[in-house]
Formats: sequence, C-alpha cells, structure tokens
Amino acid sequence: MTGGIKYRVLVERTPIVDLSVADIDGEDLAKDSTRVRDPAVRRTLRRRLAEVEGDLKKAMSEPLILDGGSSVVQKVRLERKRQLEGMRRVHNGLSDPENKHHVAIYKRADGTYRGSAVSMFDVAKRITQRLPTIDKSPADGSSFIMSLSKGDVLELPDPRAQYWVVRELKSNGQVTLVPHIEARPTKQAVNYKPTVGGLMRLNPRKVAVDPIGRVRPAND
Repeated sequence: MTGGIKYRVLVERTPIVDLSVADIDGEDLAKDSTRVRDPAVRRTLRRRLAEVEGDLKKAMSEPLILDGGSSVVQKVRLERKRQLEGMRRVHNGLSDPENKHHVAIYKRADGTYRGSAVSMFDVAKRITQRLPTIDKSPADGSSFIMSLSKGDVLELPDPRAQYWVVRELKSNGQVTLVPHIEARPTKQAVNYKPTVGGLMRLNPRKVAVDPIGRVRPAND
C-alpha cells in the first residue's frame, strides 16, 4: 500500500522492442512502476543501453543474447505495479480488464466488418466456463473471419512490406501493425493502423512463420 492506495504487481510477457527506458531502469517496485523481472536480462539490457549512451533505438537494433547463452531474447517478463482497484479476480489470480487478449473480426450480413476486442479477463471467464477462447458464433449472427493477437503475422499487398506483425490491440477493435523486420519501439517504427474495414479491404492472409523462415497459412 502506498499513500493509502492498494497495489498489486502483475507480470506480463512484453516484446523487448516495446520496452521503455523506465522499464529497463526499474529496480525497486516500492518506488518504480515497472521492472524487468529476470535480473540477468535486466543487467544485459542495462549494459546494452549504457553502451549506446541511452539511445533506445540503437539498443534494440541488434539481437539480444544473454551472457553465456545462444538464444535470442525476444520477450521479457515485465513486472508492472497496478492499483488493485479496477482489477478483476479470475480463477488463478487477478486480471487487468484493459489488457487485450485478441481482436475477433466478424462479417455482418450486410457485408460490413466489425472488430471485437476481447480482454484477458473475458478469456479467463470463458476458460472457467469451458467455452472456446474465441467466440466464433456471436449472438448477432455475424460470420467469424479471424482473430488477431499480439505477435500474429499478416500477409498484405503493401509496397512497404509483405508481412506485418500485430504489435498493439485497441479497445475499439483497431490493431497496430509493423513490418516483420521492424525492431524499433512502436512509436518510432514504420506502422500501419487500419480500421477493421480498411484492413479487410486488403484481403489479408493470416500466416505463421517457422524458425527457418517458412511461411504457411495460419487458420483459427
């Protein structure tokens, strides 16, 4: 409790390209709002940042490999201090209702599209009720097209890049996409923020890319 306000620490997996300097510098959650959970990862990130004099863009421009390791670190566990008020209890802990799990895209009977942003909390409730994570039969009779979560890849007919990665999900169903080779934080990166209708007019194809670069269709 700080200043009479109750806090809890949430842990979420975050792409390293989305980390801020404050995330990397965070050490003591009694005074800092976020902290990279793994001390070894934290030390490596800080050393990388110091080597480029605090230039986050340069720090994230090269693959991150821990000392003595061989695997590239793409995501880290980030501890985030949040006010307890506004959190929702689920069967295995607490969930932030603003944290989105996926956006489900549906086609209405009149041919228009809509996007439904589904929170982690709602997904947790569906799991406890033994329902599928993704609702493919909505009450309004719309046809399910696809779901998009952070990290999913879309193939688009865009001259800037062929493959785009979902970087952000918005409450209104909008998604933020970046080229698959883009490693910079979202604000600095080349990005595309289409409406659901605008995205579907491009006839996107959801794909999966394996570790050696082979591309195959990814169906929900």
